[in-house]
Amino acid sequence: MDSRLRRTARRHLDQRFERIRGSGFHEVPSAGWIATIREALGMSASDLARRMGVTPAAVRKLEQSERAGTIRLETLERVASSLGARLDYALVPALSLESQVDQRARDIARREIEAVNHSMALEDQRPPDTRDAERIEERARVLRDSSKLWAQP
Repeated sequence: MDSRLRRTARRHLDQRFERIRGSGFHEVPSAGWIATIREALGMSASDLARRMGVTPAAVRKLEQSERAGTIRLETLERVASSLGARLDYALVPALSLESQVDQRARDIARREIEAVNHSMALEDQRPPDTRDAERIEERARVLRDSSKLWAQP
């Protein structure tokens, strides 16, 4: 994917993620989704167990597993179907993708400029600091579109 397509994809994804971030969608109820939906439907653990073909004890284990964050997606999808729901799965970045790329590019550019400055200072050839911010931004602009942006530690 070329850099222009990547930027466009990031912008579109960022718009989608922003809607999710603002919706409260990702905030899991303290009892977990399974128990919360089951109880809101007026469905007992035994009722759900019957619908799933498992024991009520298995349903309680599934609810505990969800709260602990150890439930498998495949299992959660099966439970959702038994509750008349569907599983919507998303990875929602804490920061926008554009922000992450910008920050990463600036961090790498800053390290590169500092390394050059250090080498030049050892040879008593270091230029004044006045252009450092400008040089970092120039280098970051190039790095933002680099396919190697995430290759470095």
